Amino acid sequence: MDVTRILQIQLPERGSTDKLIWKDSTNGQYTVKGGYKILRGPGLRREEAGPSSSRDPPLWKKNWAVDVLPSCKEFIWRACRNVLPVYANLKKRGINLDPMCPCCGEEEETTTHAILTCNRTCRLWFGSHLNIHLPASMIDNFKGWLEQILMHPSAEIMADVFNLAWTMWKRRNTWVFEGQMWDAEQTMSKAAKICTYKLNVDAALKPDGMGLGAIIRNDKGQTMAAATKKARAQEDPTMAQALAVKWALEWARQIGFFQISLETDSLILVQQWRRSSLGDSYLHDVIRLCKNLSLGFFLFSVSHVKRSGNKVADFLANLACRSFDFCWIEEDPPGASTQIHDDVSLAVSSALS
Repeated sequence: MDVTRILQIQLPERGSTDKLIWKDSTNGQYTVKGGYKILRGPGLRREEAGPSSSRDPPLWKKNWAVDVLPSCKEFIWRACRNVLPVYANLKKRGINLDPMCPCCGEEEETTTHAILTCNRTCRLWFGSHLNIHLPASMIDNFKGWLEQILMHPSAEIMADVFNLAWTMWKRRNTWVFEGQMWDAEQTMSKAAKICTYKLNVDAALKPDGMGLGAIIRNDKGQTMAAATKKARAQEDPTMAQALAVKWALEWARQIGFFQISLETDSLILVQQWRRSSLGDSYLHDVIRLCKNLSLGFFLFSVSHVKRSGNKVADFLANLACRSFDFCWIEEDPPGASTQIHDDVSLAVSSALS
């Protein structure tokens, strides 16, 4: 067999020094992605990996609309596609291990088992304020179960389900990699702490200066704090938005909010924020300062929102241009009730559509 394989080696047409190459890549170099494809092999077909977003647009639209951290939404997406590294999936990919659940040791660890039906997990679902009963015989897969959950009319309930599912996965990983099993109180406490406050920010440019506006709301849409500030004029709109974010982060930390989901309607700013490396421009210097400020929060994320979902911050930024710096704590800014109502209505309709 070895002789046959050696004779099948393709020799170069011109003489060259022998060297090792990775035959399954176009440039002969090994990559982790290429190695993963070989390790996965033909045993895990695309159909087994779960549905793509193109096949289930309503499901994914509802998933991404739930008001939780982006990393939590990504976890749910991966769970629906059945690509989490549970033992059963790793076994299918050719890794030599025992596929039994590392927590209960009674059944094969599938995605559904790990998050929902393991006896160490289903009791917590039932004992939580959600009071969800999870008989293994009635749940075929995680995706099908989630589709039923997403039919619930309460956006708050959906967010709680997402957060608790994510916490169950973290609980499992803490046991597998650190040998520590969270008890019921620890699990529920950590799931509750995942909830964040939404911070919307905007800047309004005027010939004689610019106004900055920010509002912090809880998961019910209630105003926790809002503020306005006048600042020096800027020619570049993206720079103005970056300075607004810097001011808003400093303000949020000052008044004691350390679990923040930041939203801005500047897509360019979000794209620059997510770059793997920043340059020497003034804009990148400000973004670098913002990133350093974000490290001081317990939980932090940044995302782009359409202008229709940022009306309150826009109202406050324009208000700052014609008034004094101001801060409101646990009360709606005067004149902003219409914008606040529109923002909440838009969030609810997005979650249920």
